[in-house]
Amino acid sequence: MEKDTTGNGTVNVKVTYKDGKPVEEKRARDEDGKIEQVIDYDAEGLPLKSRHDQDADGFFETVRVYRKGEISRQETDEDKNGKADTITEYENSQPVLQKKDTTLSGTMDRISKFKNGVLEEVLTDSDQDGFFETVSLFKNGKILSQTVDKDKDSRPDTRISFNEKEEKEEVQIDSNLDGKTDQRQFYKCGDLVRIEADSNHDGTVDTKLFYAKGKKSQTVTDSDHDGFFETKQIHDDPSWNLVTQQDVNRDGKPDIFLYFNGDGLKKKDRG
Repeated sequence: MEKDTTGNGTVNVKVTYKDGKPVEEKRARDEDGKIEQVIDYDAEGLPLKSRHDQDADGFFETVRVYRKGEISRQETDEDKNGKADTITEYENSQPVLQKKDTTLSGTMDRISKFKNGVLEEVLTDSDQDGFFETVSLFKNGKILSQTVDKDKDSRPDTRISFNEKEEKEEVQIDSNLDGKTDQRQFYKCGDLVRIEADSNHDGTVDTKLFYAKGKKSQTVTDSDHDGFFETKQIHDDPSWNLVTQQDVNRDGKPDIFLYFNGDGLKKKDRG
């Protein structure tokens, strides 16, 4: 059977039947007559497999497999080298699992998992060594958290939490890969506002950095790790490149003021 579904006078659909049921269907989207979709049917007349030429270049880069007439698998060959770059598995016509070669290098480096058709989890192998070091969790299709395991010891080295707008809220970092968090970054509306760091890895914060409008404004430091932050550095003073205040006697009031410009220390005062 032949049809002209576009009304331009050119046949663009051809269907082959056997025993009254479709066996094969070929479709062309426009009047050039080039076939861009081929559907094979099973003995019941339900779709079994289809091939699709999405960009009308003569290469069928997408293949879909059906079970009882419903899509169960789709493979896409974006670089047209004969090997699928994206493979998606379906249940009840909704995606449940997708494997993707994002760099078209021949290695599947991203795995996406879905529940009821909604994205739940993404595993990423950024260096394509076979270990998926980055795990992103989603809620209602929006990113909720992300972990990164750089040294591949199955203990995340970086943990990131996001708000409902998918903006960063907090980042926890294990910089020396000992399994303990030694730096926390805090964000507001997606902008970094504060960093708390444990520079000597004793489990206690000894450095705090504060940010304003994306730029570092102040740093307070507990240099001797006794729990008292005796040194403050002001980075956004309008007259100086850096102003350092030190509270030597720990009475809550600065005792020493150091003023720096581009050439170094220029002024020293005592409180």
